[in-house]
Amino acid sequence: MIDSIIEDVRDLLDRYTTDESGEHSRDKYEEIKDNDLDILSLIYNTFTFRDYADLEELRDDFETNIIINFDYNNY
Repeated sequence: MIDSIIEDVRDLLDRYTTDESGEHSRDKYEEIKDNDLDILSLIYNTFTFRDYADLEELRDDFETNIIINFDYNNY
């Protein structure tokens, strides 16, 4: 299951860094994309980024918060 989550986050970051809005971060993504520990740290920091009222709120904001944490080097 965790492998699937890691791959989903990699896919998200790949899409984000190839898009015009995130292309400035492509080099940073290339540095961490093969490091499972960095990706797991990013996921963990996203979970603990702020207090979520419930799991539905976490799920709704997860991709956005992954990108925010990635942009601020929270991994």
